[in-house]
Amino acid sequence: MTDCFALLDLPRQPWLDPELLQNRFTALSARLHPDKVHASAKSDQAEANARFAELNLAFQTLRETKSRLGHLIQLESGAAPPALEQVSNESADLFFQVSSLCREVDRFLGEKNKSVSPMMKAAHFKKALEWTDRLQAIQQVIQEKRSAVEESAHQLNDAWSADNESSAISKAEAVERLKEFYAKLGYFTRWNTQLQERIVHLAV
Repeated sequence: MTDCFALLDLPRQPWLDPELLQNRFTALSARLHPDKVHASAKSDQAEANARFAELNLAFQTLRETKSRLGHLIQLESGAAPPALEQVSNESADLFFQVSSLCREVDRFLGEKNKSVSPMMKAAHFKKALEWTDRLQAIQQVIQEKRSAVEESAHQLNDAWSADNESSAISKAEAVERLKEFYAKLGYFTRWNTQLQERIVHLAV
């Protein structure tokens, strides 16, 4: 498989500086962009397109934390991270909050879609704003938990250094922790999507 870190000439580690990543991609893409290639044959142009597409995919993989951790886990362990399993006890409370609120909003949306009188529509509009505020409040909680996971992943960078004596844990232990972080980010992404879908429906 393609090593996205190597393709962008970046260290293989859980956290990357976003500005450094963007600058490296910008510099490489400017040099490898197909428009820069004066191809004498269709095969040359096709190769240039393929190289640029691979570079762009590597950038997209590394810029988002979940996909970057998944890629790193696969590089280090030789296997893709496992599919989402049962929600951990640590995240169970948030899962129930999201599930319960989504069910309540779905019931409200059912009632809202049936209303025909201007008075009822006005009342539902006001209530929709209140539901939106509650959904966004949980989205904020999810974002805070996501940020905490990203910071924890950042702290594991030492395990990937050439001389990792400064690291409190081995690389093998770090990979196992990354699998936990990857699963949490998967939950957070899915739950945030569910909340956002309902925010959109409430605004219609």
